[in-house]
Amino acid sequence: METLECDPQPTEADLVTWYERVLVPQSRPALHRYARRLVPGDPHRAEDLVQETLLRAWRNLASVASSRSPQAWLSRVAHNLSIDQARRVAARPTEVAEDVTDTVWQPAESLYDAALDWAMLEPALRSLSAVHREALLLVYYQDRTHREVATLLGVPAGTVKSRTHNATRELQRVLSGYGVTGSAA
Repeated sequence: METLECDPQPTEADLVTWYERVLVPQSRPALHRYARRLVPGDPHRAEDLVQETLLRAWRNLASVASSRSPQAWLSRVAHNLSIDQARRVAARPTEVAEDVTDTVWQPAESLYDAALDWAMLEPALRSLSAVHREALLLVYYQDRTHREVATLLGVPAGTVKSRTHNATRELQRVLSGYGVTGSAA
């Protein structure tokens, strides 16, 4: 690859011209082949890697131009970017295509625990006023939105929010009397 040969301190115009006419046209094919080896089976990620590498070269034109081998500079940047990308992917939790919401949350791990939970919860729910209990059950147990419950009950959404908030606080107070601790959502 042709290096930038000019005065000891090239001007910005010289650097831009060298980037556009020499660096990109001469290094892009080899860089693309290298990127495809770094991320096999994913040509789109390889192209993204090439573009990001060339963007980094653009941002550091003086450094690239003064290096002994601009191609080696580009290869090292591409290599580092691929490692960073692999680490980001590894740090993210695995995405699943199927619906796993049924297995994520279960109220109790066994029938015994479920019966024990209900034995504690039923009297506490009965201690709530009818309007508070109704709002709480519709929002949390039937998984309806505040707006849906408001339409169903014929009251403003703010009233439903207030009722569920007050019901949750009261339920927390009653359950703490049974020795159940924890904050209300």
